Amino acid sequence: MTIKTSIVALALGATLTVATPMLAVAQEDILRVGQSVDLTSFDPTQLRIGSYTSTFLLYNSLGRLMPDGSFQLELAESLDWSEDGKTLTIQLRDGVTFHDGRPMTAADVVFSLEYAATPEVGANVLPLARLIASVEAPDDRQVVLTVNGSQAAILDLLDLVFIIDSANPDAIATSGNGTGPYRLENHEPGRMTRFVRNENYWGEAPDADGVDIRIVPDAQTAVAQLQSGALDFLPVASRETIDQLANVNGVVTGIAAPEGRVLDLLMNVKDGPTANPHLRQAINLAIDRIRIASDVIGEGGVLKCLPWAEREIDRVAGYEDACRYDLEAARALVEEHGLAGTEVEFMTFAPAVPELGGMAQIVQYSLGEIGIPTRIVDLSEAAATQRYRDSDFELESHTFARGGRSAEAMLLTIVPFRPANNFSGIASEQYATDVGIVTGNAAPDEVADAWTRINDFMLSEAWILPVVSLPIRWASSERVENVSFNLDGMPILATATLK
Repeated sequence: MTIKTSIVALALGATLTVATPMLAVAQEDILRVGQSVDLTSFDPTQLRIGSYTSTFLLYNSLGRLMPDGSFQLELAESLDWSEDGKTLTIQLRDGVTFHDGRPMTAADVVFSLEYAATPEVGANVLPLARLIASVEAPDDRQVVLTVNGSQAAILDLLDLVFIIDSANPDAIATSGNGTGPYRLENHEPGRMTRFVRNENYWGEAPDADGVDIRIVPDAQTAVAQLQSGALDFLPVASRETIDQLANVNGVVTGIAAPEGRVLDLLMNVKDGPTANPHLRQAINLAIDRIRIASDVIGEGGVLKCLPWAEREIDRVAGYEDACRYDLEAARALVEEHGLAGTEVEFMTFAPAVPELGGMAQIVQYSLGEIGIPTRIVDLSEAAATQRYRDSDFELESHTFARGGRSAEAMLLTIVPFRPANNFSGIASEQYATDVGIVTGNAAPDEVADAWTRINDFMLSEAWILPVVSLPIRWASSERVENVSFNLDGMPILATATLK
């Protein structure tokens, strides 16, 4: 087993049948995908988990961020930044049409960016969309953005905003009318959705004639169907499922996004025992990250001290030893500040994310060793989320997504890192200022100093303690090859080939 070590490290109420008839394609030409979450909307802006697979079938973005941080152009033909970094001119690819045959123009890009800045639909990318001060379309193939944010954050925005049909705004959630490699043919809520190849696709034609997304709520049923050949691909599979399939002939497994999610410990800094910063620092010293990575995560976990992605090595230079596992030092800190015997409620929601329960048990043992007894309270995900939003928690076994994104995008979009309204109660004028500096258009020296202060503040205040990444894993039959994924683990089936 290899563990990477790094400090960075609108509901559809009835069956929808599109006007075109069902294609008479052979079963072997259909890529059959099994997922547990129903597909309830085709609006890509909402970034719902149930839509992760369908999004890249139906839509394109202006470009895609790659794991190494480079930007691969898609609907954009070129990106040109002004010298001061405040204006971005985007030249659009020619010959792109929506599934209904209408040509895509700059007006659709303007509409999509403005739509993403609408709180009712764009919550997941809203902080990034707000970095755009204005957007204009001088002609049908050019878009000009005036921005108030860093280039890194803007590229995350361009990656996450999928271009939608501005001519039919009331049908975004139901029509699926995008520019992508597949078009929607039939949708049966709770059962199956079929997509067929877009014969007028601007890019390279996909290999499969069609893709079926089948709803399989039970994980064991999904595994059985994959083994029997009834399914070809599972975009999300637990570690237990991967272990179960390890020696099954004809099945392959892999990691879609090594840093797509991150396990962390979250603490309330305003109320209860965790309001004491010395206790929070002692807890950080008592986290056996290597054991959690080995026993709970397994292959592919990336150890975390600061939350930034593994490629962001420049963000953490000099902090290599900042999160050591040292029970003796933790115990001394507890005793020095009279904290021995302080009981802490440890909230988790293991039924939804089993890894949270595994991490909680390991941390509970270590905290007991330093004189901090903890009482694990295991709730449903909905109940735990509500208590978190009400700031009604002390210590929580937690997870955040988008761990592979730019550090700037993480600060803007991941709730616990917000300078305000983060539910942990952390608040600092300097921290808020520094977040504004690194996500804005400040001078390089000013940005470097701000990053140092942000890292120091996170380590000293210790309200959120990243532990190890929770890789997003997949499984498929051997007949499927060349599936790719975005930074968040969303599958890109246009690249898939079928044997």
